[in-house]
Amino acid sequence: LCKSPFNWIGNKYQILPQLIQILPSNINTFIDYFCGGCDMSINVPAQRHIALDVNTYLMDILHAFQNISLDDLLSFIESRIEEFGLSKENEEGFLVYRKAYNTDPKYHTPLDLYTLTRFSFHFTMRFNKEMKFHAGFGRAYSNFSARQRKTIVPFHERIQNVELYNLDFKRFSLADFNFERTFLYFDPPYLITNNVYNNGVEAAWQRWTDTNEEELLDYIKHADNNGFKFALSNVIQTRDRVNNILVRWIKENEYNVY
Repeated sequence: LCKSPFNWIGNKYQILPQLIQILPSNINTFIDYFCGGCDMSINVPAQRHIALDVNTYLMDILHAFQNISLDDLLSFIESRIEEFGLSKENEEGFLVYRKAYNTDPKYHTPLDLYTLTRFSFHFTMRFNKEMKFHAGFGRAYSNFSARQRKTIVPFHERIQNVELYNLDFKRFSLADFNFERTFLYFDPPYLITNNVYNNGVEAAWQRWTDTNEEELLDYIKHADNNGFKFALSNVIQTRDRVNNILVRWIKENEYNVY
């Protein structure tokens, strides 16, 4: 299996074997909604892979990975690390680089953002209401390690074959797809969990609400009615909360839960 170099919150790398095991073995087109770091897109066996996400910053980074050679990509990251003295301990260098990203067009590029997140708190991509990157420093934890460098190599090769779309799921039409040969995978923000993906991006992306959940489930049900096979990753219950919208939807449609 190939690991994404994004350390994306909610990534499915650790449970990929279990997920792939329950998917059909003869997928022609695999569509990865809410793709995040693309762990699913680059690993699920299929003839064609499509990945979409509403996060413009993320998709710009993925496009940048596709449009630059591996050697140039690694050289860019390493040159920025050297220029700002980035490390697990150098918070000052991180803050200087963060300021440069937010104020200087020279440093305001998708690959700069990726490099910054290698040293941010838990590798998070966090913006404030003014759309300034403001994730904190990942002291003693976050860095561009030799392991991460090694991870980029196979990822860079595989991401070349993924069709990327910066779209909200509602804007992605299935009209031109053969339902018998297409599989849909959904991994949305989880309504009843509290994490950076749901709440920490502030003005950059809309917070996931009951309405979003209902719209997504309606979209999936419509696809199901048209013959498309799908899988949905979600959370039914946490310690003190239940996703009643999801529970009702599952029961009404008698869907299987794994």
